[in-house]
Amino acid sequence: VVDEAKKWGVNGYCPEVRVRVTIDDQAREFNYPLINGATVIKMEEISQQKVATAQKRAYVKGVAQMTGLGLRLWEKEEPDAPIETNDEAHSVQVCSNRIRRKYAEAVKRVGDEKTVRERIEFDRKAITEKQLQMIFWALSHAAELEHQLVRMK
Repeated sequence: VVDEAKKWGVNGYCPEVRVRVTIDDQAREFNYPLINGATVIKMEEISQQKVATAQKRAYVKGVAQMTGLGLRLWEKEEPDAPIETNDEAHSVQVCSNRIRRKYAEAVKRVGDEKTVRERIEFDRKAITEKQLQMIFWALSHAAELEHQLVRMK
């Protein structure tokens, strides 16, 4: 709906459309000017196509603002510098536990271990039970291996 209260030239306003965006039971209204590129469209130049275009732009901008999508585009920020990670801060045991937990969750979702193993592929072949046991064995011993390597002189 074109906001008739804000006509071009009256108090410096330009015609606007208003859209209501509802996401996860939260609703917000957004106003968006009728523009042609960077030029404001005067009231006598308004067409249905320009109104529809402005509504679409307002909707996309509203969704982006409500969900954080494209926030850097709207704010014209530079992306954050990549965070340097310290690989010494990662615990091998924590990674091992995470993989075991995800494996258990997959078994619970799928129903049985055999189906999970059949869906895990290395070199385009399903992983065998023995290979999976070797991986879990290696995971359980990786922390000890790291500890011994650090202590070596």
